[in-house]
Formats: sequence, C-alpha cells, structure tokens
Amino acid sequence: MITKFKEIYGYFFVLIFTVFILMILLKGSDLRIPFTYGGDSILNSLWVKSIIYNGWYLHNDYVGAPKGLDMNDFAMADTFHLLIIKIITSFTSNYALALNLYYLLTYPLVACTSFYSFRQFKISLPFAITASIIFAFLPYHYLRGESHLFLASYYMIPLIVVMIFWIWRQELTKKKIIMSIIISAVVSSTGIYYAYFSCIFLAFVASYVFLTSRKKRVLLIPVILIGVIMIGGILNLSPTLIYQFNNGKNLAVAKRSPAEAEIYALKITHLLMPAESHRFSKFKTIAQKYNEQAPLSNENKFASLGIIGSMGFIILLLSLFSRWKDENIQKLGYLNLVALLLASIGGFGAIIASFFSEIRGYNRISVFIAYFSILTIFLLIDKIKKLSFPMKSVFSLILLFFCILDQTNNAFSMQTDAIRQAFVKDKSYFQRIEESIPNESMIFQLPYIPFPEHPPVVNMTDYDHLRAYLQTKNLRWSYGAMKGRVADDWIKNEANKPLKEMVNDIVIAGFKGIYINRNGYQDRAQKLESELQLLTKSLPLENQDNSLAFYNLTDYLESIKSNYPDFENKKEAITNPVSIIWGNGFYAQEGDASKSWRWSDKNSELTLNNPSSKDKKVTLETIFYTSNSSIITLDGFLKETIQVDDSGKLYKTIITLPPGKNTIVIKSNAEQVRGTRDPRNLYFRIEDFKIYE
Repeated sequence: MITKFKEIYGYFFVLIFTVFILMILLKGSDLRIPFTYGGDSILNSLWVKSIIYNGWYLHNDYVGAPKGLDMNDFAMADTFHLLIIKIITSFTSNYALALNLYYLLTYPLVACTSFYSFRQFKISLPFAITASIIFAFLPYHYLRGESHLFLASYYMIPLIVVMIFWIWRQELTKKKIIMSIIISAVVSSTGIYYAYFSCIFLAFVASYVFLTSRKKRVLLIPVILIGVIMIGGILNLSPTLIYQFNNGKNLAVAKRSPAEAEIYALKITHLLMPAESHRFSKFKTIAQKYNEQAPLSNENKFASLGIIGSMGFIILLLSLFSRWKDENIQKLGYLNLVALLLASIGGFGAIIASFFSEIRGYNRISVFIAYFSILTIFLLIDKIKKLSFPMKSVFSLILLFFCILDQTNNAFSMQTDAIRQAFVKDKSYFQRIEESIPNESMIFQLPYIPFPEHPPVVNMTDYDHLRAYLQTKNLRWSYGAMKGRVADDWIKNEANKPLKEMVNDIVIAGFKGIYINRNGYQDRAQKLESELQLLTKSLPLENQDNSLAFYNLTDYLESIKSNYPDFENKKEAITNPVSIIWGNGFYAQEGDASKSWRWSDKNSELTLNNPSSKDKKVTLETIFYTSNSSIITLDGFLKETIQVDDSGKLYKTIITLPPGKNTIVIKSNAEQVRGTRDPRNLYFRIEDFKIYE
C-alpha cells in the first residue's frame, strides 16, 4: 500500500513540475494561435482541422477544389496520435487550440511514461521524477515542435526500452508479455520511425539473448512483438494500400532517394553540440558557427542531448571498453552502439536505404540515445550511498533547474510577436474575403504549387496557400489536391493555360474568385494582375502589406455566360475531362521550361479515365524516345507497333474512349540506357504527353 502511494505521489509531482515549467516557458502565449505558423506546422494544422470538420484527416472537400483532397497517398502510421487529437477536438472546434493542446499534452505524457520506466529500473523517487522531466524537455522536443508534431510525441519510447529490458533479462511474466504486446501495438500506431527503430532494437536483443543462451525459445516473444509492430503498421497503412490497389501507385508523392539516408543521418557532433539558440551566448555561438559551416547540417541538428545527456552518452561509449558492475549500463552501451552503427553517416542505415529508401531521417533515433544517456547518468547517481532522501530531493531540484536552463531557451513556444501578428492579420483578411462571396464558393489559388512537399516558390514557403483554408470556414480552395492524381492534374492544367482561357474555364466550372499570393512571383504578379484586371474589369481585395490579392469573379461569369448557349455541357467537359493514370513501370514526371517527360522501365502501363457517362472522342499525342532503334508495342485498349530511335517518334491518334478506365500496356525491346548514375531502370521515355477532346 505504501509503495503504491509513493508511486502516485511520484506521478503527482511529475505532472505538477511539468505543467509549472510549461507555464513559465510559454510566457502567456495565446493558445488560440498556433505556436508556429509556417512550413510543416501548417500541414499538421490541416490534419487537425480536417478531423474537426470532416471527422478524420483522410478526405477534405474544402481544399483541392473542385475535386477535394484525398490524403491516402501520403502514408502515415500515426493513428494513436490522431485519435488523441480526435478526443481533444470533441471539446473544441478551434483547430489552433486543439493543435496547441495536443502538443502541450505530449510533455506530461512523455514525463509520465518516463517516470514509470525509470522506476522499473529501480531509480529512487526524487531522481526518477527529475530524470523523467529532463527527458520530457529535451531540445529535440521543442525544436521539433508543431512542425514535426508526431516526432515530438515520443511518449512510447520509455515503454519500448522497458519492454526490451524485460526480454533481455528474461523477466517475461504473463502480465509483462500482455503489456509488451499492448506496447508494441501502440508503438505501431505512433509513427513509422519509432516503430522501425523499435524493431531494430528488438532484433538485436533477441539475437544477443539467443547467442548467449543458445535456446531457440528465447526468440519467440521478440519475434511475436516484431510481428505485432509490423502487422499494426500494415493496418495503419491499409487505407493507402487499399487506395493504391484500386487507383494505382502514385509515383509523385513521398518518393525518397537512397542518398537521403545519409543527408539526414545522425552526426555525433550534433548529439554533443549545444542546442540551437541556446540561452547562454557562448554555447549559442558554438552551435550557430558549427551549423552554418559544417556540411549536412539539417534537421539532425535537433539531436542535441544537453549537458547531462552528453555526459551519459560518453559514459556509454566508455562502457564498451570495460566491464561494468551495473549490467544495465553495459546493456545500454550495446543499445547505444547499435543506434550509432545504424544511424550515423555511412552507417548500416545507408546500406538498408539501397533496398528500402522510404526511411531516410535516421537522425531521429537520437531520442532513443537521449533516453539511454539520461538513464545511465541517473543509474550512476542513484548509487551514491551517502545521499539521504532529503539530500536526493534537494540535489534533484538543483539538477532539474540546471537541465531546464540548458535544454530550453527563451523561444521555447516559438510563438513570437511576428507569428501572432501574422495570424491575426490573416484572420482579418480572409474573413473579409469570406464575407464578400456566398458560402461554399470555390476560389482558385495562384501560383499553382503541388501538394504536398514542394520547395519554396520565390518568396513563398511550402504550404503557404493553406493559410487561406485555415482562416475560413465555408470556402473551398483549389490548393491541396494530391499531386500525381486527377484532382491535381486538373488544377495544374488550368493554371498553365493562357489567362483568358483559364479564367473562363474556372468560372464555368463554378469558381467564384481568384486568390493570388504575390510572394510567389518574381514581379509580385504585376503582369498577371494587369491582364486580369483588364479581362475582368475588377480590382483586387488586398491585405495590409499588399502581398495577397483576391479577385471576385461573380460579375465576370454573368458577362460571359451568354457566350455559351450549351453551358451545362461546356461545364461538364471542363470539370470532367479525360484523365491519365500513370501505372506500373512509369517514373515521376520531369521537365524544364519547354517540355515535360516521363521515363519508363522496359514494360509499363497507363490508363485513360473517362469520368463521364458518355463516349468521348479524344486526340492522344506524344513523342517516344529510346537509346537505340527499337520497337514499342501498344496493347490493351490500343493495339499498335511503333518504330522508335534516339531521334524520337511522334505518335498521334484519334480514339473514342468509352466511360471508365481504359488501360494501355506498353512494351519495348529497347536497350537499357547506360552511362548515367541514375539508379532507375530506364528503357524509353515519352515526351509532352497530351490528350484533348
């Protein structure tokens, strides 16, 4: 009974201290405004708002208009995090408040699971409380922040390590086996990276125990747990797998290169380096100078362990060269070595990426290393026998104060005055737009920018277009259709048409306005807008700094409607054109200012989709290229043989497409293109593929 009371007492103080520290660090931040308002945090905001207004994050009709956004191509294994957000959103419909509350909740969650884990290692109460809070306030946590929201949600890592040690020590009672299965199931739903790293550590420990005991039965539980994580991961990804089975794989989304496993690999220097923007000027200068001058400094600079963590890390390295009395430290040293060998630049992760390149951010294993390192320090401190309970409590408070100073900074919440002002100004501007047109109106956004993951366009950062959606309730915006899919192709094709044709098409399709982010143009859209004003005879609604412009097209539609006596058929032709689905064998589209092309493997297929209920007569036109004189055979819906060489062969035909999907199988006897460093299997390419009615 006394022991249970002590544990409850411990959790109470963990929560009290964590909340108290958060209140001090946040300095009265407005929870109705996101802590960060740009980049990936905008994408996370989209998911939170999608959950509020659509029930879940996978589909949203208010972005990617006219067809909407389907997130199924963007695989995620974060269902457990999203369910917590779903619970939070049942109490508020303010996406920013829900986002902030979830992010802040990750601190006490990490602290509580850490406290449980440290007590499992029999660390005394004061030190377990301190260690758990230190781990919760890693630089990794707030530097990832709301931009890398689910990486900042690392509350399962302490439980993973406890589970690994149960296996290593052969302490698997029936209760612990059940707990391990539950932990593994949850881990499979809290991000692909932590699940992947957990499987690596489980595989290592299983191999170690087997080699030292020579008993096959010791492999059973680890194999089951790895299986639970893998099956859980597949279930998390099942919406993507089912969607791509029905609609073909999307080659344009989340395509990773094996080289990225080295670009985003772990660097020991970043582990030992002070945190970015450290509150002590000398430390700040050291970190800033290194990050500016050293190669391959990117998100891996978030891996800083802090002073206590760095000391533990060095001890773990030294533990590899001597036999320690504490077997826990010896084991932590081995796990630390596994992490380094896997994730460091040029490590085994780079080799694995040659076969499986979807995992690229190996630096993210640093949060495991941080746990190993902090645990090591407190295992050693707790062995000092001269420290009484009162002395441990005082020492713990001093250590906690020192570590919080070291591991956090004055910009902890990142909600600067500039962020608050930008958010409030955006809210005011977009509300003015919303009040000027009817509810459910569609607005076309320029410049066209693919979604998701796209480099900056002039002075626009990725996801800037989503601010419009986040600040409105009843308007539908064109940005946000999944690239590589029909919904995005429609928007891209319209945006690339001559201005008058584009404007006529989109108003006939039902768009009530054009929104222009002038930051996305070298001339701040002066040429575009002068032509638009002449065409529509309207002036823009601008924001305070004149970086955004909105043109109401309601009157323009009325002025051209009489030009289309068969208006409904014209609308049908515009909104439901024949689309192309690039299937197996084709690679993602490439191009330059004058042309676009796709490379293909030896055999490939594409599908022409007629979404209407009637036959459509269309012209198909493209140029085939091979590296040598060869034959390309079309089979399936089209049957034809084409002689091709490196000078190119224009292919043009008029076909009648029945409703639905019509697949063409393309086969080539061309030689593979050699003499390049391109790892793909390149046999032929098609250039400037066009299909029009």
